[in-house]
Amino acid sequence: MAMVLDISHIGYRLGKLSLMWSKIIEERLGLQGPQIRLLGLLFYSDGPVRQNGIEKVFSVSRATISVSLERLENQGLIKRKESPGDRRQKDVYLTEKGRKVAYKSFRELEDLEEDLSMKISKEEREAFLKATDHLYRAMQDFI
Repeated sequence: MAMVLDISHIGYRLGKLSLMWSKIIEERLGLQGPQIRLLGLLFYSDGPVRQNGIEKVFSVSRATISVSLERLENQGLIKRKESPGDRRQKDVYLTEKGRKVAYKSFRELEDLEEDLSMKISKEEREAFLKATDHLYRAMQDFI
């Protein structure tokens, strides 16, 4: 029996929304979702962040983080330096350019959020947030 794609599945809808959101962000900001999240972590930190700490925060491999950090470094948005206490560790810093790009990106994301919110009612937005909160907690059981 052939399987039929059921677009009413929650997983399908979440995946589709995530892909669309990522595409919009990349088109508007020129950055990918993981890069935005990394800039956000660094922007809101009180100082440098250890690379292995970033791996833990995002629950991803060293290789995955290294690729994203290398892209940001090549764009002049971050710097990586040996940690003073442990040469095996790298501390990650936002550059001044990175701070400006992060700030501008977050403003753009706020504008996008406002634009999206205007397309649905207040009640729909609240129901969506409530439903996604429930799904988030439920999905914790699978991790």
